[in-house]
Amino acid sequence: MTSAPNPALSALIERNIAYAKAHTPIVTNTELKASGIPAYKTLIITCTDGRIRPEKILDIEHPHEFLISRNSGARARPAIANLLALDELVGLEMVLVIGHTDCGARNFDEDAIRERLRERVPKEEGAPREYEGVVEGLEFGKIEGSIEESVQADVNLLKSSPLVREGLKGNIFGAVFDIETGKLMVA
Repeated sequence: MTSAPNPALSALIERNIAYAKAHTPIVTNTELKASGIPAYKTLIITCTDGRIRPEKILDIEHPHEFLISRNSGARARPAIANLLALDELVGLEMVLVIGHTDCGARNFDEDAIRERLRERVPKEEGAPREYEGVVEGLEFGKIEGSIEESVQADVNLLKSSPLVREGLKGNIFGAVFDIETGKLMVA
């Protein structure tokens, strides 16, 4: 492999090279299925913030115990497509929405983001029209009110969605991770 053209990417590739030297192969999905170990029955919806690591927060030892869907603000709406696809694929048994204190999504100005995006859409005659109207429908995960209220609103959104399987709706929960104490509080 040739070196990456970007210094930041090069640094990440170098870190991966060091990691790969000690890497232990991960169990394949085929091997998991053959073992009879129930896998991927819990979906965790959480924030893109790298400080939020469900496997550490929940002391999860095996990666086959859960799936993670990440987005800005740990919001349910952008995670619905993942939830539905994964439920169809593995038959989820539980969904846990984990928001966190000190979340940057409380600081978004969605209107300002949309305005900057509108400026990027070509306006000249003959320009591709595929993005017209798309910007208006975008949501960026803005959290209004408290983190607890946001998590509870997202749990309610999932439980009330006609797209979510009825058998799963009773097992959708929310929690807030406190980055200072390390405690997870049920929302």
